[in-house]
Amino acid sequence: VILLTAAAGFFFYSDISAQITEDTQDNLQTTAEDEAAELSQWVDTHEQMTRMVSSYGVMTDGDASEIETELSNELDQLPESTAALHDIEYDSGNIEASTDEEAVETNIHNLDLELHLREDGDIVEVDSTEVSTEDIPFTYTDTYDRNGEPRIAFLSSVGESDGSSDYALMVSVEAAGVADEFHDPIEGCYTQVFDLHDGVVMFAE
Repeated sequence: VILLTAAAGFFFYSDISAQITEDTQDNLQTTAEDEAAELSQWVDTHEQMTRMVSSYGVMTDGDASEIETELSNELDQLPESTAALHDIEYDSGNIEASTDEEAVETNIHNLDLELHLREDGDIVEVDSTEVSTEDIPFTYTDTYDRNGEPRIAFLSSVGESDGSSDYALMVSVEAAGVADEFHDPIEGCYTQVFDLHDGVVMFAE
């Protein structure tokens, strides 16, 4: 049985090989709907947090050292699943300040990021190189690989959301931290989140 429930551009499904009862199906559906709602809230929370930090004056007026200090302070306040915060010159993709020293001077466009943009109530996927900061007042990515670890990123243009800044804030989150929140209503079942548009599994229990 495959159970599908849409939420924020994602689908949840649970797959069980044995015959299951109607009560079990109801239990699975309720669980999937609850988790879909929690996932939507998780996305909203990270969106608000990313937008808030990107609006700070230091992000537009500070030098690299001041920005890194601010990002480090913010990282200390965020959930453990938050892996890193980066300040990016978006057109070039160059990370100019980061809580991860190894990431500085690396390029986010080399990660082959697929961004989810909201257009007229729909979610449209584009490659990170196909847009500018004017197009991304806020966006999130498909799962991508960072040194063998699956992550999801949230991006928001720095300062005003009118494209007047060439910079964006990127908040990188460990996908495993989200998957750990999934529930097991029935022994032997599992839960995955996958992208509606291309069927790619974004993270799994």
